[in-house]
Amino acid sequence: MSLVAGLTTSNVVAPECQHGFSRVDVYWPWWSPVVYAATFGIVAPLRTEYVCAEAAAAAGPVPPEPVPSSHSPL
Repeated sequence: MSLVAGLTTSNVVAPECQHGFSRVDVYWPWWSPVVYAATFGIVAPLRTEYVCAEAAAAAGPVPPEPVPSSHSPL
């Protein structure tokens, strides 16, 4: 979905990931605050990096990831 011509949301769509994503990181690049300030908060550039998930049969059981101490347990 485009908010303004050429600008999009942080939704990630990757047709090459047939089994979904195993990890998605969305963050501001180092230069993003400059753009954000120059446009008075209208534009906030984001960078998205992702890793495709493997097929369930090939991957086998997945051990749980450790939760950082800054996050409370669910």
